[in-house]
Amino acid sequence: MHKTITIRVGKAVSQNNFTVHEDVICAASPFFKAACKPEWMKPEEKVVNLPEDDAEVIRIMIYWIYHDEICIAEVPTLVKGCTIIENFSSPSGLFIKLYVAAQKYQMPRLQNAAIDALLYHQYNQVPLNADLITWVYENTAPDDKLRELNLLLARQCLSATNLKTHGKFFCVEFLLDMTKAFVEQRELGDIDPSVESLYGDEGSGDFCRMFHVKDGCDGECVAFKLYIEHTKEK
Repeated sequence: MHKTITIRVGKAVSQNNFTVHEDVICAASPFFKAACKPEWMKPEEKVVNLPEDDAEVIRIMIYWIYHDEICIAEVPTLVKGCTIIENFSSPSGLFIKLYVAAQKYQMPRLQNAAIDALLYHQYNQVPLNADLITWVYENTAPDDKLRELNLLLARQCLSATNLKTHGKFFCVEFLLDMTKAFVEQRELGDIDPSVESLYGDEGSGDFCRMFHVKDGCDGECVAFKLYIEHTKEK
């Protein structure tokens, strides 16, 4: 019989417990493999605590470990004026947080799956808002693939009017990167050729070369790995 452990997510006031097979979680993540060693986890408790994580993101991560696909709850399409909570609970918000969690727990294949899901979802969607973009900059390194992707999508979607109206809500690092990109590339309003290549003919593989992380694939992906949505029970 497979041994199980408990992954406890959140702080004491609002914790969520997930029961997983120890061998499965350890095979998926070097972090959990180390966390399950006797020197880090009490044998009588069999609990790994993740106090700073989002329970929904960890649920998505665990589902992916068992099924090799991202599954999120079906949510209504966001419109302008959404709250911060709604933004981070949206598909884009969940995919962004999932990428960062996968990076933290050393799961490069999941990072790439999150990138693919974000790319697929953002096609013809509203641009990422200031809350999500700022969170990405706060939680990634300057050369991170997710930061590069956010910048590229913003260059496709944001106009001069958007920047003038909402510029004060974006973090300084993002605005500096945008300014640098505009100076180097083109006039505002044109579609960036590098963005066009992301959604060009299937099989171009540019998205893999540009945004997939090392060790997460063979470097020859030709199509996005899609995600699924499930309907919440009422």
